[in-house]
Amino acid sequence: MPHVCSAYNRSNRSDKTKDISYFRFPLANEKLTQQWVVNMKRDKWYPTKSSFICSMHFEEKSIYFVNERRRLLANAVPTIFDFPSHLQKRQSSRPSPKKRHFEEAFSPVTVESANDNSDSNTNVQKEHSYCISSPRKFKKICDEMELENLKLKSQLRAAQMKINKKQNQIDKYQKTINELNKKLGESGSEILNKLTGVLKELIDLEIQGGQVRQYTQQMRVFALTLHFYSAQA
Repeated sequence: MPHVCSAYNRSNRSDKTKDISYFRFPLANEKLTQQWVVNMKRDKWYPTKSSFICSMHFEEKSIYFVNERRRLLANAVPTIFDFPSHLQKRQSSRPSPKKRHFEEAFSPVTVESANDNSDSNTNVQKEHSYCISSPRKFKKICDEMELENLKLKSQLRAAQMKINKKQNQIDKYQKTINELNKKLGESGSEILNKLTGVLKELIDLEIQGGQVRQYTQQMRVFALTLHFYSAQA
């Protein structure tokens, strides 16, 4: 259902206007609603939950944006109207409307024209329009959150760089150890393979713990010749 602006001499409709938002009256705040009605200069008229006023009647300082949607400050009041001359003269002496109890509060609804150039397609956002007292405060909060986010990202990058550096050192040391172990294994095998005769058999005997059941013929011949080299052999 299209929404119509309730202001005097205004016929804006949500299905025929673009880039204009429509706001419900703040019925939960009776004093603020009375101020809206006074500024509209509509005698014997009071808003209901179905009454709307368009964004054309609010100054830019009273409006801020959230996700490209217009929102009103908590204390925003409509001040821009196109009154005829007889209403403008009565502005200073016009009494306040009779105090009355308004209907129970409903969540303010912002109605915005869609961005697809369609005359009938409107987007209704059912969110509270008076949640932030100042756009400066909202921007300050966003800036602080952005700075904190950048700080955390910087700390994360620094920690990741340290981890990568330590890991590279560990990989380098591990590679060196593996190469040394490989060289030591190859050197030992080459030395043993080059040994022949009695010396090789003696080393094999030492590796086995010196326990053999039977000596080879070559070792026996070597043992018989030891006394030629030393009387103590």
